[in-house]
Amino acid sequence: MRYLEAGRFPNYLRAWRKSRRKPDGTLLTQGDVAIFAGVSKPTISRIENGSQNYNARILEAYATLCGCQPGDLLSREPFDPDTIYQLYARLRPAQRSEAEAILRAMVNGTWVRPNRNNNNNPGPKPGTRRRA
Repeated sequence: MRYLEAGRFPNYLRAWRKSRRKPDGTLLTQGDVAIFAGVSKPTISRIENGSQNYNARILEAYATLCGCQPGDLLSREPFDPDTIYQLYARLRPAQRSEAEAILRAMVNGTWVRPNRNNNNNPGPKPGTRRRA
């Protein structure tokens, strides 16, 4: 929230850049991004620290160099395994359809939590403890 109050533009651009390597094995630098995006290195520095706004061209350049989508650069850390995107990517196609249906129902307010104590999955009996 401090970013917004200070007129800053929060993003994960630096984290994404530092998580990627060039074909020769060295880390991707601000200079590499600047050359690819057609801007100066100080511009990239200001964008990464949030003191200057980014534009679509800059986000596209980062996304191309980092191998991700532009929205990823603004919404999540590069290796956060528990983001909704990472969880979704690990699902099989049939599971994705089911997850999407559940999410739609939750958003629409029509999702009802399944009863754990049904015939197909009785779960533990009342008063019993799970083994560790």
